[in-house]
Amino acid sequence: MNNKTKIGIPRALLYYKYYPFWKTFLEKLGLKVIISKETDKEILTEGVKVAIDETCLSVKVFLGHVINLINKVDLLFIPRMESVEKNHFVCSKFLGLPDIVRNSIENVPPILSPDIDFNKRSLYQSMFSFGWELCHNPFKIHWVYRCAKKEQQNFEKVMQKENRTPIEAIELMENGRVKQERKKGDLKIALMGHPYNIYDNFINMDIIRKLEEMGAAVVTPEMLSHDKILKEAEKLSDELYWTYEKEIVGASLSLVKQVDGIIFIISFPCGPNSLTIEHVIRQIKNRIPTMTLVADEHQSQAGVITRLEAFLDLVKSKKEQK
Repeated sequence: MNNKTKIGIPRALLYYKYYPFWKTFLEKLGLKVIISKETDKEILTEGVKVAIDETCLSVKVFLGHVINLINKVDLLFIPRMESVEKNHFVCSKFLGLPDIVRNSIENVPPILSPDIDFNKRSLYQSMFSFGWELCHNPFKIHWVYRCAKKEQQNFEKVMQKENRTPIEAIELMENGRVKQERKKGDLKIALMGHPYNIYDNFINMDIIRKLEEMGAAVVTPEMLSHDKILKEAEKLSDELYWTYEKEIVGASLSLVKQVDGIIFIISFPCGPNSLTIEHVIRQIKNRIPTMTLVADEHQSQAGVITRLEAFLDLVKSKKEQK
């Protein structure tokens, strides 16, 4: 491998959680990282064409991003994720993602897929094994892992300490600035959901900007301490099966006393997400106004704006009553 070998990372799914780690690890091993373009109608349309009907919107979008990269890269980076914490699991789509891509899209470049399963071995062991496929120098692989880990930690610190979204944190780390500063508002609204739904402006129809223009300040789970999120989730149940769903539960319970309203974003037809959010809403519905948006390929901008306006009117009214 050399720095002329291009490896593509789709700008979808767990890109919003682990991109700094992945990018640093691959670049330090001598690869040139290429990112697919931002999600748009073309990306979604191409993904829908190759996906089966039962596939969730987020995977359809991911397939569209893979198609966008095919003629631009020599390799694709698609980790096989099974577990990111001991005794818990992530959605099965992450486990089968490399196979979904190979069986859905023609002429796919070779896929590099590190196996991430904390129930079997640590992240360091997984990435060392993966790094060995690219570089037979154990000292270099160890150094590369430490660099990637540090970059990921800095990424998370920026989000938590400066109240930044992942997109803004990446911009700050790479360019030292963001394109547009976030606005403050009289109302404080939390956005809850998986990062690939909250931060993909095409999937969520640019909801953060819309809320800010309507006079709301937006808070998201990535702005909170991960340890605090997990502790709050365990107060409700210590047997939550899916890690990323547990994070939504913990973040919602953490923010219920700090914000004026919570908006949940679900991509159709995500079963675990639907169940989790319904469970959370039952716990907090008498304490704070909530709204659920279900994103699919047929969503309407006008309909979302109307619902957001109505929800903010409700939140403002509740706040004034208090």
